[in-house]
Amino acid sequence: MDEKVLEELKESIKKEIKEELKAEIKEEVSRIKKELKDEITNVGSKIDDKVEEAAAKYQVPKWVVWLSGAVAIGLVIKLIV
Repeated sequence: MDEKVLEELKESIKKEIKEELKAEIKEEVSRIKKELKDEITNVGSKIDDKVEEAAAKYQVPKWVVWLSGAVAIGLVIKLIV
């Protein structure tokens, strides 16, 4: 085969592989994003359930529990930094 034809074939194959890899990476990133979103939603639901339990236990509105938690977390962060 002609050297020029071989180079064109190599470049064509490289380009095709590159496009396939880009598509696979994009698909994998999308899958990971979906998994993370689902996990964050699950964790958020669990936290909200605990907040509801605490609110019922101490007979206070949920926002009081959320605010108390935010203040506590803020203090911990301030102490660490």
